[in-house]
Amino acid sequence: MQLKRVPAVLPALLPSLLVFLTSCGFSDGFSDSSANTSQNQQAEISTVPAASQDSGPIETASPENTTDSDVATDVTMEVASDVTTEANDTQFRLSANGILGFDDLTEASGLVASRNQSNLLWVIADSGNSPDLFAIDDAGSELGRVTLAASNRDWEELATFTLNGVHFLLIADTGDNLKQYSSYPLHIIREPQSSAGGPLQPVLTLNLTYSDGAHDVEALAVSESDGNLYLVTKDETPAVYAAPLLTTLTSLIGSNPEQSVNIPITAARVGELHPPRQSAADSFLGLLAGVNLGDVTAMDIDDARGRIWLLTYTGIYLVQISGNETPGQALTSRSRLIARHSLGQAESLAYSNLQDAVFITSEGRAATVLKLSAQ
Repeated sequence: MQLKRVPAVLPALLPSLLVFLTSCGFSDGFSDSSANTSQNQQAEISTVPAASQDSGPIETASPENTTDSDVATDVTMEVASDVTTEANDTQFRLSANGILGFDDLTEASGLVASRNQSNLLWVIADSGNSPDLFAIDDAGSELGRVTLAASNRDWEELATFTLNGVHFLLIADTGDNLKQYSSYPLHIIREPQSSAGGPLQPVLTLNLTYSDGAHDVEALAVSESDGNLYLVTKDETPAVYAAPLLTTLTSLIGSNPEQSVNIPITAARVGELHPPRQSAADSFLGLLAGVNLGDVTAMDIDDARGRIWLLTYTGIYLVQISGNETPGQALTSRSRLIARHSLGQAESLAYSNLQDAVFITSEGRAATVLKLSAQ
């Protein structure tokens, strides 16, 4: 993302600002919080009460008791430590897992977990950067890079899926701050077996359009349960769109690559996103920064457990899919805050089904890699 930069200092100031606002009588809706968190604000890492409502306001505390082992160089660990979701009573732990490698990887915009190797992650950078897939381990250490034979107009997201037993990556050129483009390339590649090489030719490139015009999208994921590619816009009123990805690809995979460029695919509007509810402090910081800190900047879908993971500039959210509803229906009806983070400009999230863990990182050189895992 080249416009609407988030000043890195603002998320880091969030805990202190919340304490200040609360001390001034600006309660931010905390009056119904749990007794444990309200009595020990200054001594706790920020937590989300187990009984908090979906997308509701949360307690935030100053991270005075964190240690060097809990804190990486560019993030204050004012994140949730032990969090219970009502959906399945799972407890999660969020911790710093390492530092992002590569001196030239300063604008990480998309992240995906390998389906071939449990500790391998793939990263991309957005506009103005080379068309490379950066390979890192789950602690952020550099392993290599694979160059893609495609242009990088504004790569904003990575997704993964398996089709006919083959693992694929989708590189989404979907950034459009000015809403000036009529279509958006989606490059489909087989997940590389090696962490270095290239130029790698896409198996095919889809030409994505929306049913109602241009949109800026930084968050998307593939659901293998219904075959759709789901996208969340960064519009003033964010919305959810769905495109029939797997049915489109089934008839194309294995065809001549020369005949598989700019294949049209249309995303239709599902409905308005049920957005993560911002605290008053987040709204205030967003006004100072000129951005919406509640914008969804990345997402991933865990089909096996019926979960959708969402990332904003200040938090990690979970959408639990219920019964026979589709991921699109779930995204328009609920979201639950799982943890807060203070990364400078968090735009990358990946769920690893091999580790059953979520990894998050940010733009900026040597950015922290966070890991959210079940306890």
